Amino acid sequence: MKSRGLIQNPGFVRALIFISVITGIFLASNFLILGGDAFFNLSNTLISPAAALSASFLFYQVWRNKKFTNARALWSGMALGFGLWGLADVIWAFYSVVLGVTVPYPSIADLLWVIGYIPLYFALITRLRTLKTVPTRRQQLLIILLNIPWIVLTAVYILPPIVQDFDLSRLVEGVVNILYPLADVGLVIIACMILILLKEGRFAIIWRLIFSGIFIMTVSDLLFSYSTWQGLYYPDDRVNALTIFIDTTYTLAYICAGFGIYVYQLIWNLDEKFDISIETMPSPRYYAFVGTNQEHQIITVGDNFFCLVNGGLSTNYAKQRLDKVLGVGSISFQALIEKIKSHEMICNEPFTIVTTDRQDRKVWITAIAVFNPGREFAGANFALSADIEVGDNLRLPAGKEIQEMLNYLLTSAGSRPEDEIQTMRVYFLEIIRLLSSILYQFGGANIRAALFDEINHKIQQMHLPVKINSQVISLPELQEGKDLASLLLPMLHAARVYTTEIIGEHIVNDGIEELEKQLSETAQRDLDKYKLLAFHAAQ
Repeated sequence: MKSRGLIQNPGFVRALIFISVITGIFLASNFLILGGDAFFNLSNTLISPAAALSASFLFYQVWRNKKFTNARALWSGMALGFGLWGLADVIWAFYSVVLGVTVPYPSIADLLWVIGYIPLYFALITRLRTLKTVPTRRQQLLIILLNIPWIVLTAVYILPPIVQDFDLSRLVEGVVNILYPLADVGLVIIACMILILLKEGRFAIIWRLIFSGIFIMTVSDLLFSYSTWQGLYYPDDRVNALTIFIDTTYTLAYICAGFGIYVYQLIWNLDEKFDISIETMPSPRYYAFVGTNQEHQIITVGDNFFCLVNGGLSTNYAKQRLDKVLGVGSISFQALIEKIKSHEMICNEPFTIVTTDRQDRKVWITAIAVFNPGREFAGANFALSADIEVGDNLRLPAGKEIQEMLNYLLTSAGSRPEDEIQTMRVYFLEIIRLLSSILYQFGGANIRAALFDEINHKIQQMHLPVKINSQVISLPELQEGKDLASLLLPMLHAARVYTTEIIGEHIVNDGIEELEKQLSETAQRDLDKYKLLAFHAAQ
């Protein structure tokens, strides 16, 4: 099923048209030097702080949005760094335009520019560390080749004249002169590494826009440092090709990063309510009750117990040993009893019995130990559950007193495995809702529908007992967490792989990790027990 993807998102289209028009006018004005050299200088002096502060505000909006707590360090660094640089540009513009004087050097503007490097470095290093990607040999070579020109430019053409001109009587000026190119080349290297290590995905361009802005910005700064020392920037107050390139790329860097973070914010504003639910497919459920004494002899039994062992309706089980009635070996039965004694209760413990007609039958045992006043073991009460085809009148014991004992037993023992199963079902739903919403924001209903086609394909490929009908996923009724996990994991893998191919790995993983941060410690422990939390780490 094909889709044009992000271009179908109305918000993105409007933003793209707006930014294209504004950028087109800006580029035409700069490259054609409309209005002459003086207007070129004035317009670029005023536009750059506006672009920087706008980008800073967009990063700030994402930072304060609780949806994006997973990358708050990144967004705060970008917002603060661009904000400081924007304020520095404002001070520069104030000196140049309002006061009409040469900007003193170093000035408060330089202080803000230098400080601005700190949060930007913090942001880029944070993103680089969260990529968790080891570069291949090809990527390593590409990183080296792309960074050599900027390292050579800095080491050979920028730093030597600065060092030669270094004067201890102008210590602050000399330090600032050295700091600028060193800080810029460091940012270039890190930004270049991030751009190369970003995984593929049709919409990974969003991340590339953000970090391309940083890359372009620092390249522009390096060329600015070089051209000013060589007297090539605004020579004789005239605009030349190098000046046009430096001033244009400087503003374009802010536009590029700002547009990238705007689109990132746009796709996470998941206004579309997509309702999807899980229903349990009917499965026969049968419960029997048995009470035993300290010798494991049956003293109380429900009237439907015979169904469990395929016995006769009139069979009298009183005073018979439970292990003999269930057809189990003494070693396995004794291990079960010891577990009941030590824990005082067990819940939904899987166990295999042998019926009177020699058939193995899987049952789930919930039991509570009974102790006398001296805390000596005096027996146990058992609730035994199984998937058995029986009539509705035999699903539960008929006697009211036995039913009350059965209900008390199940309630008192708790339902921990059932809680695990519910946690897994809810987690599965939330992940599918998240991926569905991301796909819808990027590509509309068609691309979202294709997600369920992928899940359905995996179901058919692996012959899973799962059905997808419209927005309802039907799962079999299961009592063991590992059985449910074996169904959910393949579907989660299929959903993640498809969404990653369309969107890009980092956006998908950021969303999943953000969702998982909201889980309680108990839920995280339950999910990790069955390796569900690690499903998106696999390639």
